Amino acid sequence: MMEHIFGASIVERDMDLLFLEEFAASQEFAALFLNKCGVEEFEVERVIHSLHQDGEGCAIAQMKGETSRGESDMTVIYRCHSERRALLIEDKIDACVQPHQRQRYEKRGLEAVESGEYVAFDVFLVAPEGYLGTSAAAGYENVVSYESIRDYFLRQGT
Repeated sequence: MMEHIFGASIVERDMDLLFLEEFAASQEFAALFLNKCGVEEFEVERVIHSLHQDGEGCAIAQMKGETSRGESDMTVIYRCHSERRALLIEDKIDACVQPHQRQRYEKRGLEAVESGEYVAFDVFLVAPEGYLGTSAAAGYENVVSYESIRDYFLRQGT
């Protein structure tokens, strides 16, 4: 098994894109998240990277950076019992938490519910176990560790 990738640095965006691909391709991967919030039956509808509110509804984040409401690293829209719902996911490898980051996730989710994009949402933090045990992870009721995702991939045998 390969232990290191030489000459490369893995950053959060790399991981986000891997996770988004898995959400789109694997019910079992999506279940790592959805089962944590009590969802057993679901169908992933779409996956989005760096989604923020721009005042006219949801839009893919522009190169200009975050809006005052921030952006979600990953948004997963899914159906459960014919209702559209969402996962708003913050991914952290080792970056600092931004001021009011968790509250901005809540605000974006509530605004999307009010605008009818979906009826409910859950906010997740994905990070290494060591990060999840810090005060930086406080406030995130739903967490998935990088180690549990690694274990998922090891179980796949591919």
